[in-house]
Amino acid sequence: EADDEADIHCDEKLPIDIMYFVMMAENASSVKKNVDIIDRYGKRIIFVLVKKDPDHMRQDNMQADNCKVTAESMFFDHIDIPADSTEYLADVIEKQFEENRLSYASVKPYIEKFAAAENVYDEYTAYKAARYVISKHYENSPPTDCTLKAEDFPNLIIYDKTNLPYCASAQKLIGVKKQLDTVRRQVRCMKYDKMRMNKIRFSPVGTAYNMAFTGPPGTAKTTVARMFADMLAKEGFISAGNFTECRKSDIVGGYVGHTARKCDNLFSDLAEKGGGVLLFDEIYTLSEKDAQTQFDIEAINCIVQNIENYRSSVYCIFAGYEDKMEVFFESNPGMASRIGIRVKFDGYDNSTLCDIFGSFLEQEKYVLSENCDDILYDCFDEMRNRQGCNFGNAREARNLFDNVKRVMAERVDTNAALEDDFTFVFRSDVKKAIDMSIEALCTATLHNDSDGNDEKDIQPEENLHRCGFIL
Repeated sequence: EADDEADIHCDEKLPIDIMYFVMMAENASSVKKNVDIIDRYGKRIIFVLVKKDPDHMRQDNMQADNCKVTAESMFFDHIDIPADSTEYLADVIEKQFEENRLSYASVKPYIEKFAAAENVYDEYTAYKAARYVISKHYENSPPTDCTLKAEDFPNLIIYDKTNLPYCASAQKLIGVKKQLDTVRRQVRCMKYDKMRMNKIRFSPVGTAYNMAFTGPPGTAKTTVARMFADMLAKEGFISAGNFTECRKSDIVGGYVGHTARKCDNLFSDLAEKGGGVLLFDEIYTLSEKDAQTQFDIEAINCIVQNIENYRSSVYCIFAGYEDKMEVFFESNPGMASRIGIRVKFDGYDNSTLCDIFGSFLEQEKYVLSENCDDILYDCFDEMRNRQGCNFGNAREARNLFDNVKRVMAERVDTNAALEDDFTFVFRSDVKKAIDMSIEALCTATLHNDSDGNDEKDIQPEENLHRCGFIL
C-alpha cells in the first residue's frame, strides 16, 4: 500500500523471490513515484487499485497535470464499483436499530430518506449514520424510551442515487426535443473522446466543446443549458451543481485591471470546484459599437483567453438573439472559432404554447373544465402582434397561468370551498386571465409611448385606440 507518507524507499532491499506486486495507491503521483522505484529493481506491477470516487479522481487529474501524470492515463482498464443501493443502506441502518432494541416502525420514511442522503453512500457510512441517530436518541430521551422519533434524525441533503435532475426535466420539457438531441450528441462526443484517450492514450487536438444558443426569449435556452450541466455532471466531466449564469455586469469592471480580474476569477472559481458550465446571457452587448468602451473590449479578449486556458474544465454557452449573436461573432473571429456547435431555438407556435400552458396546469394539479384552445390561440396571436420580436413565448404562457390562479383566488370562497373548487378551471377563468394579460401589455405600451413621444402630440384617447379599446 503506497501513499505520500509511506513510500517504498530506495535503500530498502526488496525480496528477491517476489516478482510481481499488487499496489494500492491513494493518488496518481504516488503511483508514478513508486512505479519508478519498483522498476529499478526489475519488479512488475500487475494491478493497481485507486481508492477514489469520480470527484476525487477529477481533482487528482487536475493536480497531476503539471507533471503529465493523470490517474486515467495510467490504467488500461477501469472498473467502476456501483454505490450500494438505498434499500441496502436502509437495511444496514435498521439492523443497527434492531441490535440496540429500538423500535423504528413510526420513522420508516425518515430511514429511507436518511439512506438516500448525499453523505451516506456505503455500508460503513450507513453504520456511522445509524450510530449517530442512536446517540442523538439517548441524548434527548430517557433510558426507558425505546422508540425512535423524527427529531432523532438530522437534516441531510437528499438526492436520488439513480437519476439526476435533468432526466425527469427533459421528459416534461415541451418544444425543444431537437435542441436537446443536439446537446445529447455533444455529450456523447465528449464521452467518446474521453474513452478513446483512455484506451489508446491519445489526447484529442483542441476539440471545441463550447456552444451558442440562439433564439427569441422564453424558448428554454437557459433551461437546456442547465440540463447540459447536469448531463456533464452525470458523466463525470464536472462537479454536480456547478452552473453559473453571467451577464455583462458580472465581468466588466470600473477601472483598469478590474475587468481582467473579474473575468479570470469567474473561470478559475469554477475550475477549482471541479469544473462547470458558464452561461453568457446576451453577452453581445459588449460589442455594440455605439456604446462599446475599452473595458468591453478587454472583457471580450479575457473571455477568449480563458476559454482557451480552461478548455478541459469550463464549458461555455453563449445565449441570445440570433441576429445579435451573429454580429457579435463577426466582430471577434477568435470568439467565433471557439464555438463548436450553434443550436437554434425557434419561437413556439400556438399549439406548443397551449401544450406548455396545459403542462403548468397539470404540474399544479389543475383541470380545465372544457377545451380553451380557441381563445388561447387568439390570445397568443394578440400578444405576438403587440410585442413583435420581444414576444416571450413560454414566459407568456407562464404569466397567463399565474393570472388564472389570481382569477381563481378571487372566485373561490376559501371558507366554504370543496376540493373540486380548488381543482377545476372554467373557461370563464381563462378568459378573465387573458383579459388581465392583454391589459398588462396595454399598460406597457402606454408607458413606452409616453417615454418616446411628446405628450402633446399623442392624446390619451389615441393611446387607448392603439391598445385595442373602442371608445
